[in-house]
Amino acid sequence: MDDRITFITDIDTLVKLRFDYISTETELSAEDKAKLEPQLREYFKEYVPQEKFTAYAMEIDGEIVSAAFLIIDERPPGLKNLNGRFGTIINVFTYPEHRGNGYATSVMNYLIVDADAIFVSVLDLYATNAGKRLYEKLGFKEVEYSAMRYYTNE
Repeated sequence: MDDRITFITDIDTLVKLRFDYISTETELSAEDKAKLEPQLREYFKEYVPQEKFTAYAMEIDGEIVSAAFLIIDERPPGLKNLNGRFGTIINVFTYPEHRGNGYATSVMNYLIVDADAIFVSVLDLYATNAGKRLYEKLGFKEVEYSAMRYYTNE
């Protein structure tokens, strides 16, 4: 069995991975996909070449079994982040038939090492109940801030 961590830059694959992740949380209709797909393609087309977005995947025999996305952002420096480089991790998932084999842990470990190598000082993520134990095991800690959100189009 040939397994490896790889970077995904192919837009079709990135769109598929995003759809597959969203489908773990909600059912996507054909109309939803038709509305979302061009937006995803435009996003990946712009941000992948700028290296502000990276997708990591565990491949086994050429098949992606687990993935995670890293969005890189620069903000004004602070005391705990002197260079202002932040990473936001999204889309962490493993396909159901491959869960329990440590693939998400491997992908996340690789992502963390790579983020450090490119001087991303802080990594943020929103943890689901299913993923919280994994993230804590990797060293993520809850912070004192509550997440809040405002939708301008509602």
